[in-house]
Amino acid sequence: MPPEKEQAVLVQQTTQKKESNKKKSKDKKDKLFHDTKKFLQSYRRLELSLKYSKAMQTKRLAANDMSFEWELRDDEIEFNDMVLQEAISALHCLKQMPEMGRVWYHLLQMKYFDVRPYKMSDDAIITALQEAGLFSDISKTTFYRYQKSAIRMYGEILWGSLDKNSSVYKKFVKMIHSHDLEKQI
Repeated sequence: MPPEKEQAVLVQQTTQKKESNKKKSKDKKDKLFHDTKKFLQSYRRLELSLKYSKAMQTKRLAANDMSFEWELRDDEIEFNDMVLQEAISALHCLKQMPEMGRVWYHLLQMKYFDVRPYKMSDDAIITALQEAGLFSDISKTTFYRYQKSAIRMYGEILWGSLDKNSSVYKKFVKMIHSHDLEKQI
């Protein structure tokens, strides 16, 4: 094979390898974003479920019910409590990020973590962020870009703090997907 053709083949193989690596990286980022958004969307439901479980646990203890079934439930309550604490901790880490950290924090806090009984609209969040002095004027397109970058960065903090091979991480992801299936039913 002539050297020119050999070099062209090598360049083509290198280019294909780079494109393949970019695609894998993009797929990984898309999965991270998707899992994070699913978790954020189910956060309030998880929090309410945990409050209900704790109330039932208190009633059970008052009734002196010590059955094995409830021991398993106690482990689940403890795990869910740990997951929600980890989520809040990641949110506070996000706030400490330079430049956009405060904007991302307030945006996610209002959209997913707020204790209001109703969900804030995007327009209400934009208005609240403007009133807080985080920016003077913002278009919806820019708001959605900020929201996407906030979710992506939050996901990197949240999932990055958990070892992917740990049972906690696997249970965490399984829990998110099971809540997503319950929502569809």
